[in-house]
Amino acid sequence: GWDTITLEDFYAFIKGEKELSDKSFLLTFDDGRKDSYYPVDPILKTLDYNAVIFIITKYSLIDKSGNYYLSKKELEQMVKSDRWEVQVHTKNGHNLYKIDENSLLGNFYSNKLWLDEYGRLENEQEFTARIKQDLSEAKNELENELKVKTTGFAFPFGDFGHKTVNFKKAQ
Repeated sequence: GWDTITLEDFYAFIKGEKELSDKSFLLTFDDGRKDSYYPVDPILKTLDYNAVIFIITKYSLIDKSGNYYLSKKELEQMVKSDRWEVQVHTKNGHNLYKIDENSLLGNFYSNKLWLDEYGRLENEQEFTARIKQDLSEAKNELENELKVKTTGFAFPFGDFGHKTVNFKKAQ
């Protein structure tokens, strides 16, 4: 008696525009990994379920997928199946980066990065520009390469600002 919902259903529910059954859920996967697709897709098909996968565009769309990340061709198959929505996870933000002069590593979206060439942290304007650039590039790449509409974003590592070390405004 359980049913999956789409991102559109979820957004409509949040805005009070749609009722959902108590046995509804949004099924999501992060990173665009092959092991999130191949074992799951036959189950989705059998149960008539759908899912959302949030991808790292620099790995899946720039032909560096290898054996770990889904390729553009695989993502196209997923979209064509109507079982999968493909959405933005990040372009460059799924690694840890240097965030101080002592080489402490931190998350991309919630910390200012250490700029070795200048011997300082990013300023707020540089931080904002970097984040905007990463998000817009990932969104544009996904929409242009897969011809999908992006409406969702999943923070890498679930870090929506609460894990900041050096930039409290990221919260």
